[in-house]
Amino acid sequence: MKELPGASLQKACRLLVVFCALHLSVVFFYYLAGNARSLHGHPDPPPRGPAPPRPETPAPAPPQTSRPVNASKQQCPDPSPLLELGTEALCHS
Repeated sequence: MKELPGASLQKACRLLVVFCALHLSVVFFYYLAGNARSLHGHPDPPPRGPAPPRPETPAPAPPQTSRPVNASKQQCPDPSPLLELGTEALCHS
């Protein structure tokens, strides 16, 4: 007999439904096993002791002001000749 069109699609859907049902049952089993284990198997956590002492850090040193304020500004270097060529090309076009 000739198969009806869509028979392969129906087989694929059945396989997908079986796979999903199997997956759902496994997830449900692990969910129940996890709840049962958390209710019965874990004792109270051990009590915490006092926190360890923090190491003392020295206070940060004040900023040095031995150099003049104007000396901290450096002059910019000359621009690259390649950049100047690019600027000229943009300006003249």
